[in-house]
Amino acid sequence: MKTSKAILIIVLTTVGVVILAAVGLIASSEYLNRKSKRELTQLVSELGPGTSFAVVKSRLGEPSQVYTNSEAIEAFGTTKDKSITTNCLLHKFFYRGIPYRWFLIYTDRDTNAVVYADWQDM
Repeated sequence: MKTSKAILIIVLTTVGVVILAAVGLIASSEYLNRKSKRELTQLVSELGPGTSFAVVKSRLGEPSQVYTNSEAIEAFGTTKDKSITTNCLLHKFFYRGIPYRWFLIYTDRDTNAVVYADWQDM
């Protein structure tokens, strides 16, 4: 009787620890996701239309990818607006926070100023 009671206590304790660990993992994942979205939204507002691309590069570094034709810009970007995709370049910067995401900067081909800024999940 004593051994079965001890085994039951061990099993229930183990199950409880596993449940607490799963809840902790889910909560921390949700926290990181929301924190990342807040940071990206803040960055999008800071590097909005009219910002010089030099300022963008000083904040984000070199872009990981650059798309030059409108078909690729529409395929790999977040906007399908022809007024943006026809006369712009799309610069994708890797966001190093967790979870990993892309920071997107659309710049005018002539002035090299930001026309549109956004982010997307990988």
